Amino acid sequence: MWRSAADPEHPLYGASITFTGELEGFTRDEARSACATLGATITAGPTKKADVVVIGGFDPATLRAGATVSSKLQKAMDLRAAGQHIELISEADLTALLAYEQDR
Repeated sequence: MWRSAADPEHPLYGASITFTGELEGFTRDEARSACATLGATITAGPTKKADVVVIGGFDPATLRAGATVSSKLQKAMDLRAAGQHIELISEADLTALLAYEQDR
């Protein structure tokens, strides 16, 4: 399904989404595909145009020395601190958004 076929009223329509961490309920490719089907754009990392960062679980051993969050999450938090509106959501939040149906 192309973006033009997506429901422009869906909360993810037109959103720029980045993923960080491990997802439990589906693969990253499945999550990306589901979001894209709803009209979202998937990005490799947070930018000044980012809208949403989906936060999965982290293994502390995989983080860089001294870090408590991933570099993507840290960049998103820095952008937020600078005044940019970026939603940080959990996998559960994403699952709810994927199941969202507009009342008609």
